[in-house]
Amino acid sequence: TTLFPITDNPWADELYYGDLSSLNGYTSFVDSFPAPTVNPDSLYDFYVTEVAPFGSFESGYPIEVYIDYDHSGVFDPPSSGELAFDQTATSVSLPTATDTVRIPHDAMLGLTGMRVMIGIYYSSPLDPCGTGWDNNGEIRDYLINIDYHPCNAAPNAGTATTTDSLMC
Repeated sequence: TTLFPITDNPWADELYYGDLSSLNGYTSFVDSFPAPTVNPDSLYDFYVTEVAPFGSFESGYPIEVYIDYDHSGVFDPPSSGELAFDQTATSVSLPTATDTVRIPHDAMLGLTGMRVMIGIYYSSPLDPCGTGWDNNGEIRDYLINIDYHPCNAAPNAGTATTTDSLMC
């Protein structure tokens, strides 16, 4: 499932060299796209494609996705379970990293922050609240909506039966 559109190299040019360079690689897309709905205890294929200015490519660096499952407003360290995706893109011909992400059954429902990070010249795991990137990578924030699967029919409680004919 592709959750968000992928931008191309002109965006990377602006982020690295142009009008957006003062952002130090950070961009918020929380108001740019409708939040896609994901369901607890469900699997989703994530695809993150690395883009770089002038078509250059940096291979072997971490591409990570953090999801604020507890709605604390902070992306917690990797050991907390909020690091949902930790991969690398390996070459110019394969700039997309992929992984399957399971939304935990106990994730809080509702609008939820999701941070996508690419850390050029950094090692994994990336600090989800790190600063000072100096454009060596990119941090993007999005929203997802965690909600139960919709019902597609009336619930069926079933029928209880017993073979015991004695009653007290």
